[in-house]
Amino acid sequence: MNTKFIIMLTLTALFSKTSIAEDGAADPFLWLEEVQGEKALSWVREQNAVSTKELEAHPEFKLLNEKNLAVYQSDERIPYIIKRGDYHYNFWQDKQHVRGIYRRTNLEEYRKQSPKWETVLDFDKLAKEEDENWVYAGMNCLYPDQNLCLVSLSRGGADAAVIREFDMRTMQFVKDGFKLPEAKSTVSWVDENTLFVGTDFGPDTLTGSGYPRIAKRWNRGTPIEQATTLYEGNKDHVGTFVSRSFNKSGNIDLLIDYPSFFTTNVYILNEGKWNKINKPESATLSGVFNKQLFIQIKDEWKVGNNNFPSGAIVYADIESLIEGKADYKIFVENSKSKTVSSIHMTQSSILVNWLDDVKSVLERYTITKNNRFEMQTVDIEKNGRISVQGANENSDDFFVNYEDFLQPDSLMYVNGETLKAEILKQLPAFFDASPFETRQYFATSKDGTKVPYFVVMRKDLEFNGKNPTLIYAYGGFEVSTRPSWCIRRCQYSWWW
Repeated sequence: MNTKFIIMLTLTALFSKTSIAEDGAADPFLWLEEVQGEKALSWVREQNAVSTKELEAHPEFKLLNEKNLAVYQSDERIPYIIKRGDYHYNFWQDKQHVRGIYRRTNLEEYRKQSPKWETVLDFDKLAKEEDENWVYAGMNCLYPDQNLCLVSLSRGGADAAVIREFDMRTMQFVKDGFKLPEAKSTVSWVDENTLFVGTDFGPDTLTGSGYPRIAKRWNRGTPIEQATTLYEGNKDHVGTFVSRSFNKSGNIDLLIDYPSFFTTNVYILNEGKWNKINKPESATLSGVFNKQLFIQIKDEWKVGNNNFPSGAIVYADIESLIEGKADYKIFVENSKSKTVSSIHMTQSSILVNWLDDVKSVLERYTITKNNRFEMQTVDIEKNGRISVQGANENSDDFFVNYEDFLQPDSLMYVNGETLKAEILKQLPAFFDASPFETRQYFATSKDGTKVPYFVVMRKDLEFNGKNPTLIYAYGGFEVSTRPSWCIRRCQYSWWW
């Protein structure tokens, strides 16, 4: 690892090929658009050398550099877990397990500082035995017991992967089980003996993007060539993906066709026929809950007597969607300061993670006896970033990861009945945060929009306009810069 501070200058030209300066002349810096061009790279190296020399001359450079290097090279990490059946599973990599191991434990053991783990699958060992450059690329397990799993193995981290059936009970690959050769495949369990599969079935079965355009049903014990075709998509589209959504209220078979990376058409399988649901192509599928399908509206949508605003999540009964008579209702919608960040389904509730002036707020919605949604706020600190972990249709319990500018990542276990949050794991602080505080302010733009920003500073800071300040800002692609542990931004630079 390079132990020097390096300032990389990334320059993005606003115009391409025909960039014009304000006086009408050709832009003299157009050559900087050649991001891999030797002239541009040479110029960046020259600027880095100037910055490096100045940074290394600072009297505190050596100490700051050593502290930062210790943080970046630390082995301290949270082993994030997902509940599958009776166990909690974790994929783990370290110096002894470069390719990683898939391991499991129970929640009681996980609460301990040094839990005992049982190795389920050792990818370093597998790669050595098979003389392959295997990289773990995911696992898809059968609801509800989740004992049978489809393991994806990528050669060297490529998009295409080999898929093999694995049994959690024996901790072995299933002999003569489901197996697919290397491809950009999509698979979904239907039941113990059946899969929905999209893969490279031969000539003209992939889209121009290399993804499946044909979806089939594949029965155990039969060759893939005998799989039954369910749908054939357009080869000019991105891809076609079929899956079964497992729910306590009933299973739903869904097909998602991607005309582009940002648009989708959704179909529901009913009595052997795919029924296309009424939705804008820009709207995205959020999930299935209580025999209802939820979608998020990206662009304002007028349907019937309803006018749904951008960002709203709406829902309709599955049966009405199949019949083409869907009566969509608003589940949640954005406000002036509050926007939906993510939505997650549990066994009997829906979790909505909001950004309220960029700070996270987590709410849980459950169905009441009169078929209405009842909301409860999960009592977690509201000045940072909340990320929901491990929410699934098997349980109402779930995990969240919390961090803010002065508190490191903390993995919490939330009890599905009481909504009480318990910290299970937390990263070390690496610095004493007690002398510092975080304040949120707002900058008002020309159109009146209030843009929130945060300041991390010493509690005894004198506001005299003379304090050196590190500024980090980002905006674009509808991505908000959310609060994150200050070690990633402040870099031990507490001189202000």
